Amino acid sequence: MKKAIILYILVIILITSFTTVFIYKKVQNPIPSRQIQIGYLISNNMDQIEFNKIITDEDDQNAVDYIEGIFWGSNRITSPNVDHNHPDAVLIINSPRQGTRILNSMIWFNDNTVIIGVNNGENIIDFRKLEKSEVEYFKSIISYKK
Repeated sequence: MKKAIILYILVIILITSFTTVFIYKKVQNPIPSRQIQIGYLISNNMDQIEFNKIITDEDDQNAVDYIEGIFWGSNRITSPNVDHNHPDAVLIINSPRQGTRILNSMIWFNDNTVIIGVNNGENIIDFRKLEKSEVEYFKSIISYKK
Protein backbone atom coordinates (compact mmCIF):
# COMPACT_ATOMS: atom_id res chain seq x y z
CA MET A 1 0.00 0.00 0.00
CA LYS A 2 2.80 2.41 0.88
CA LYS A 3 4.56 1.62 -2.41
CA ALA A 4 1.43 2.47 -4.37
CA ILE A 5 1.05 5.81 -2.59
CA ILE A 6 4.74 6.66 -3.12
CA LEU A 7 4.48 5.69 -6.81
CA TYR A 8 1.32 7.78 -7.19
CA ILE A 9 3.04 10.81 -5.61
CA LEU A 10 6.10 10.38 -7.87
CA VAL A 11 3.91 10.24 -10.98
CA ILE A 12 2.09 13.42 -9.89
CA ILE A 13 5.43 15.18 -9.27
CA LEU A 14 6.76 14.12 -12.70
CA ILE A 15 3.63 15.26 -14.54
CA THR A 16 3.65 18.57 -12.66
CA SER A 17 7.36 19.10 -13.42
CA PHE A 18 7.02 18.41 -17.14
CA THR A 19 3.93 20.59 -17.40
CA THR A 20 5.65 23.45 -15.57
CA VAL A 21 8.73 23.29 -17.81
CA PHE A 22 6.58 23.15 -20.96
CA ILE A 23 4.48 26.16 -19.94
CA TYR A 24 7.57 28.10 -18.84
CA LYS A 25 9.27 27.51 -22.22
CA LYS A 26 6.13 28.61 -24.11
CA VAL A 27 5.76 31.78 -22.04
CA GLN A 28 9.47 32.60 -22.17
CA ASN A 29 9.79 32.35 -26.00
CA PRO A 30 6.37 32.88 -27.60
CA ILE A 31 7.98 34.20 -30.80
CA PRO A 32 9.10 31.53 -33.29
CA SER A 33 12.76 31.46 -34.28
CA ARG A 34 11.96 30.61 -37.93
CA GLN A 35 9.05 31.60 -40.15
CA ILE A 36 8.53 30.66 -43.77
CA GLN A 37 6.13 32.74 -45.84
CA ILE A 38 4.82 31.49 -49.18
CA GLY A 39 3.14 33.96 -51.48
CA TYR A 40 1.89 34.39 -55.01
CA LEU A 41 2.00 37.36 -57.36
CA ILE A 42 -1.14 39.39 -57.81
CA SER A 43 -1.76 40.22 -61.48
CA ASN A 44 1.83 39.39 -62.51
CA ASN A 45 3.09 42.41 -60.59
CA MET A 46 6.26 41.80 -58.53
CA ASP A 47 5.28 44.68 -56.24
CA GLN A 48 2.10 42.90 -55.11
CA ILE A 49 2.53 39.55 -53.43
CA GLU A 50 -0.18 37.86 -51.41
CA PHE A 51 1.28 35.68 -48.67
CA ASN A 52 -1.33 33.05 -47.97
CA LYS A 53 0.74 30.41 -46.15
CA ILE A 54 3.00 30.85 -43.14
CA ILE A 55 4.88 27.98 -41.52
CA THR A 56 6.76 28.45 -38.25
CA ASP A 57 9.11 26.14 -36.41
CA GLU A 58 6.55 26.18 -33.59
CA ASP A 59 3.91 24.76 -35.95
CA ASP A 60 5.93 22.35 -38.11
CA GLN A 61 9.64 22.02 -37.35
CA ASN A 62 10.08 19.27 -39.98
CA ALA A 63 8.73 21.46 -42.80
CA VAL A 64 10.93 24.39 -41.75
CA ASP A 65 14.02 22.15 -41.57
CA TYR A 66 13.22 20.60 -44.97
CA ILE A 67 12.77 23.95 -46.71
CA GLU A 68 15.91 25.41 -45.13
CA GLY A 69 17.79 22.25 -46.12
CA ILE A 70 16.82 22.72 -49.77
CA PHE A 71 19.00 25.80 -49.99
CA TRP A 72 22.04 24.00 -48.63
CA GLY A 73 21.63 20.58 -50.23
CA SER A 74 19.90 20.93 -53.58
CA ASN A 75 21.67 20.99 -56.93
CA ARG A 76 22.93 24.33 -58.20
CA ILE A 77 22.20 25.19 -61.79
CA THR A 78 23.54 28.07 -63.84
CA SER A 79 20.99 29.11 -66.47
CA PRO A 80 17.49 27.73 -65.99
CA ASN A 81 14.76 28.32 -68.52
CA VAL A 82 12.49 30.55 -66.37
CA ASP A 83 10.87 33.95 -66.69
CA HIS A 84 12.83 35.94 -64.11
CA ASN A 85 10.10 38.57 -63.81
CA HIS A 86 7.20 36.17 -63.24
CA PRO A 87 7.84 33.44 -60.68
CA ASP A 88 5.07 31.00 -59.79
CA ALA A 89 5.59 31.63 -56.07
CA VAL A 90 7.71 33.61 -53.63
CA LEU A 91 9.28 32.05 -50.53
CA ILE A 92 10.76 34.08 -47.68
CA ILE A 93 12.48 32.78 -44.55
CA ASN A 94 12.47 35.13 -41.56
CA SER A 95 13.62 35.00 -37.97
CA PRO A 96 10.82 36.79 -36.08
CA ARG A 97 12.66 36.35 -32.79
CA GLN A 98 15.67 38.27 -34.10
CA GLY A 99 13.69 40.52 -36.44
CA THR A 100 15.69 39.61 -39.55
CA ARG A 101 15.05 38.27 -43.02
CA ILE A 102 17.22 35.24 -43.68
CA LEU A 103 16.37 34.41 -47.27
CA ASN A 104 14.30 35.78 -50.14
CA SER A 105 13.59 33.50 -53.10
CA MET A 106 11.41 32.99 -56.15
CA ILE A 107 10.04 29.63 -57.28
CA TRP A 108 9.16 28.28 -60.72
CA PHE A 109 7.39 24.98 -61.44
CA ASN A 110 8.17 23.29 -64.79
CA ASP A 111 7.24 19.74 -65.87
CA ASN A 112 7.78 17.97 -62.52
CA THR A 113 10.68 20.25 -61.67
CA VAL A 114 11.07 23.02 -59.13
CA ILE A 115 13.57 25.81 -59.76
CA ILE A 116 14.35 28.12 -56.85
CA GLY A 117 16.13 31.43 -57.37
CA VAL A 118 17.64 32.96 -54.25
CA ASN A 119 17.98 36.71 -54.46
CA ASN A 120 19.39 39.58 -52.49
CA GLY A 121 16.43 41.87 -53.09
CA GLU A 122 17.76 43.19 -56.39
CA ASN A 123 19.08 40.28 -58.46
CA ILE A 124 18.88 36.51 -58.40
CA ILE A 125 22.26 35.30 -57.24
CA ASP A 126 21.83 31.53 -57.04
CA PHE A 127 19.56 28.96 -58.74
CA ARG A 128 18.66 25.60 -57.23
CA LYS A 129 16.82 22.64 -58.74
CA LEU A 130 14.95 20.04 -56.73
CA GLU A 131 15.25 16.38 -57.53
CA LYS A 132 12.12 14.90 -59.13
CA SER A 133 11.56 12.77 -56.04
CA GLU A 134 11.24 15.92 -53.90
CA VAL A 135 8.86 17.94 -56.08
CA GLU A 136 5.53 16.55 -54.81
CA TYR A 137 6.59 16.77 -51.16
CA PHE A 138 7.75 20.37 -51.64
CA LYS A 139 4.46 21.27 -53.35
CA SER A 140 2.48 19.71 -50.50
CA ILE A 141 4.43 21.63 -47.84
CA ILE A 142 3.85 25.00 -49.48
CA SER A 143 0.26 24.06 -50.53
CA TYR A 144 1.02 24.84 -54.17
CA LYS A 145 -1.96 25.35 -56.44
CA LYS A 146 -1.69 26.13 -60.13
